[in-house]
Amino acid sequence: MYPVLGSDSLARCGALESLVNDVVDDTWDDRAMNRISAIHFLDDDDDEDDEKGTLMRRATPHPGELKTMKKAAENLRNDLNAAKGLDSNKNELNPGTLL
Repeated sequence: MYPVLGSDSLARCGALESLVNDVVDDTWDDRAMNRISAIHFLDDDDDEDDEKGTLMRRATPHPGELKTMKKAAENLRNDLNAAKGLDSNKNELNPGTLL
């Protein structure tokens, strides 16, 4: 089961906890009151907001849409490669034909 602590041990733990809490609380309050913020914000210029930058936010496609776009690009590439292959065959001379 659980170890049984004597009342003397409990009293010492309580006193120690109280002492630690008091020291921590006092230190924190002193530091907070005497603290100077090191964060300095620049003044916002309204003129900068009117200027248009080169970066634009665009909607991010859903992963399913990305897969569909990839498949469409692959099909288009395959169709173009097949069409190039047919065009190059028209310009080739068959070895069995004479001019």
